[in-house]
Amino acid sequence: MNNLFGKIKRFIDSISGKITVIMIIAILPLNILVITSTYKSIDVIQNQALTSLANTANQYMQQLDSRIFTSDYYLYDLSNTDEFFISLKSQQGDSRYYLSQTNVAQKLRTNAEHSQSSDGYYFFAKSLNDFSLIMPNPVSANSEVSNNQIRQEITNFLIDADYDNMKLWNRVETSYGDWLVQVMSDDNFYFGALISLDKLSIQIREAIDQTNLNIETSVEYPVLQDKQVLQVVSSSIRTDLHLVLSVPRNDVIKSLPIIQWVGIFLAFAYLLVVPFLLLFLNRNLIRPLNMIRDALVRLKKGDKDYRIVASDSAEEFRTINQSFNEMADNINNLKIENYEKDMARQKMELRNLQLQIRPHFLLNMFKLVYSLAQIQEYQGIQRLALYLSNYFRYIFRSGKDLDDFGNELKLIQEYLDVSAIRYPGKFTVEYDFDDRVKQIVVPPLLVHNFVENIMNHALEVDRVVNIRLAGKIMNNHVFFTISDDGRGMKQEIAERINQQNFRSNTGTRVHVGIYNSYQRLKHFYGKSSILRVESKAGEGTKFTISFPLE
Repeated sequence: MNNLFGKIKRFIDSISGKITVIMIIAILPLNILVITSTYKSIDVIQNQALTSLANTANQYMQQLDSRIFTSDYYLYDLSNTDEFFISLKSQQGDSRYYLSQTNVAQKLRTNAEHSQSSDGYYFFAKSLNDFSLIMPNPVSANSEVSNNQIRQEITNFLIDADYDNMKLWNRVETSYGDWLVQVMSDDNFYFGALISLDKLSIQIREAIDQTNLNIETSVEYPVLQDKQVLQVVSSSIRTDLHLVLSVPRNDVIKSLPIIQWVGIFLAFAYLLVVPFLLLFLNRNLIRPLNMIRDALVRLKKGDKDYRIVASDSAEEFRTINQSFNEMADNINNLKIENYEKDMARQKMELRNLQLQIRPHFLLNMFKLVYSLAQIQEYQGIQRLALYLSNYFRYIFRSGKDLDDFGNELKLIQEYLDVSAIRYPGKFTVEYDFDDRVKQIVVPPLLVHNFVENIMNHALEVDRVVNIRLAGKIMNNHVFFTISDDGRGMKQEIAERINQQNFRSNTGTRVHVGIYNSYQRLKHFYGKSSILRVESKAGEGTKFTISFPLE
């Protein structure tokens, strides 16, 4: 948090920050006023549209409830007072039944043609499988659909309907439109009215002048899913039907007066002026100043080769840039000789570190060759000679201070194979290296030294020592571990190594291989590198090497 505040303070204190603040103070209040006023106007228009939709939806839902009430009353009265209807409900199938059927159908047709309550009626004598549909003027949203097609689909639905599980009024979807179907019954005799919901939609669409008006009916209360639409819901008090009207918000917003759209455009245009002005000032003033500042900082940090690139800046800046480059050339000429001497000294020290462990190592190898020759183990001698060839090729390669760890790992594996000849059955090896670790570059023999240390100090005569070599990358750091369960070392020796003390009490240097690796770690990776040892006498030793991945 303090770092963030520091960056903000530095920006405000800079020239570009001060210019930005002045421009924002001058322009921003007016823009906020115009944009706020426009958004309030949009809210007013949206509220008006919602009110209009709600009034229309409630009006037509009230009309629908009135039609439902009228249909309920009419059919209830007719079925209980009309002698022909009462005879029809008996389902006798005689001449009296068919006379009643004709008479009732005529009455229902007349009511459907002259009354506004229903768009059709039906009755169904289930025991006789006798169905009649009275629908003078079917309604469909598809003008190409014939009345006979509509009648046939409704007939099929009502004949196959599960009347025992139907409500008094039911919303029914057909291929040619949606309907409200009334179901009244009397001992397997079913009858009712039909109201076209498509006809209701057509009437609403004629009443509301909205091209993208969406009209839906549902038996479940709808939930608004899309916030980009305005939606109102009106519910029936006589059925579980809900009428949903919705229009896109953008269609409503388009009705905003053009003068307010102009105001919004100008407000955003004013805001766009600020970046262009800042861009102009940045190119002609801020950037040249930052180039000079960065050049001074880099020169101070030791980047002797950095120069300010010529640009098309103002004459004053070109003069300053030229003067800086001449000054940097003079400083570089004064320092270059001492710098090259220092580099040569460091490289010589690095080469000496690499060579410190070789005499002791080679002495052991030649002793092993002699021992193998005594027992005429010619295959072992061949393997040892091949290893030494690869070893010398690795450490004397041309000018490389760093090399892929994968190459060193191969050399370590060959060394352990040769050591198995020298110490047969005395140790086992487990490798656990990430593929990425094999591709990083490290100083030569960085891990090899510790493996040699195990062969020279950790092996025991009376048991097998288990060796584990591992490498992984975590949190942008490389970790190598070299561990064994061999002899271990005294606690005071481990503590001296962890304190980077590689000399004995008499002042002579000990642990030459470990010291070699430690020095090269610090040379290449600086203070961020770590060399730690954990050990207990008789239980084993674990070395950990860590340094940054980059």
